[in-house]
Amino acid sequence: MSAIFAAYADERLGATALANRLNDAGQRNRGGRLWSNQAVLRVIRNPVYIAKITHGTEIYDAKHEPIVDEDLFARAQALLDERSAEPAVVAPSTSEYLLSGLVRCQICHGAYVGAGAHGRNGFYRYYVCRTRQAKGARACSGRRVPADDLESAVGSSLLDTFSRFEIFEQGIHEVYAEIGNERPRLEAEHASTETQLRETVAALNRYLRAFEAGTMPADLCAPRVAELSARRDELTAHRDQLVAQLRAAIPELPSRELIGEIRVEIERVINHASPDVVKQLFAELIDRVEISPDNHAYPYFRVPDAKKPGPIGTRASCRTPVRMGSHHVEVAGVEPASSGFSMGLLRAQPAGGSRSPFRHRPQDGLPADLDVPELRVSGTVRVSLTR
Repeated sequence: MSAIFAAYADERLGATALANRLNDAGQRNRGGRLWSNQAVLRVIRNPVYIAKITHGTEIYDAKHEPIVDEDLFARAQALLDERSAEPAVVAPSTSEYLLSGLVRCQICHGAYVGAGAHGRNGFYRYYVCRTRQAKGARACSGRRVPADDLESAVGSSLLDTFSRFEIFEQGIHEVYAEIGNERPRLEAEHASTETQLRETVAALNRYLRAFEAGTMPADLCAPRVAELSARRDELTAHRDQLVAQLRAAIPELPSRELIGEIRVEIERVINHASPDVVKQLFAELIDRVEISPDNHAYPYFRVPDAKKPGPIGTRASCRTPVRMGSHHVEVAGVEPASSGFSMGLLRAQPAGGSRSPFRHRPQDGLPADLDVPELRVSGTVRVSLTR
């Protein structure tokens, strides 16, 4: 641990650079996982390494010997304070990334976030895997995706989908069948999660009592308490999600007229509204967009609930995602796939002459170090019960 503090305080390495050094050297954190910049910062901030332990806002002397020299620890804290006082780099407005919070990596299951780089002809926007950005290619091989291409392709797929009422008929029939099959599994999983949560809370309380009684040193107690606390929070969140799924109402199929009205509104917003309004529309009707290892994008759209009147966002709040678009959407146009049924999934034929509602940024003048693979959007229609 002293080497981590020395690299940070004396070599003045940043947390991300230090995490990459540790990962490249084959070192792993206490949980056996790759280091991230946040994991490095948690170590540097932790006074347990100088024989101190925190409880709330109070700091107490622990019963174990210091692991890191107090002067080295103090220099690291001073550098932390110095860096936190530096003015932050102004990030692009979130409205510039219309799919913020919606793009997921199929490799690591983490989020894609907005990023950018300057080229000869201006600023180029991308979505990048947060895991790869924080921990490097060793942690995830997910590749960056041009933001203009992804937003344009997903917008076109959304318009095409709302032109096909039969897609919604197929999707809602599947969700009815899945609800009937899923409920016994959800109830069993909820009972199991409740049991695990009780056991985790009991174990956490035992460690805390042992520390308070002085029968367990802090250097052994603190990591286990942190691990159990994280596990408790994870189980609590999962239990709450299961309860929400069990209580969720069954959505009603929207009418053909309602789907047509929503499509007209989608087209109006995409073609004429501000980026903030387009982003809000995407957040209401798109559950997620998954990026695969071969750089395909799979969008999941929400089925509007006919039982909930009001604006699009209210009707879409049932959050029943439908995986849409069995075609490949490329920069040059649309490449249709065959229509029909296969393995219980409806394959949709995109409308001919589909055009992108977004303006593409020219690709010449890209920074030389950027690896920008071709993006495609594809998928098959499927309903899942994620709400």
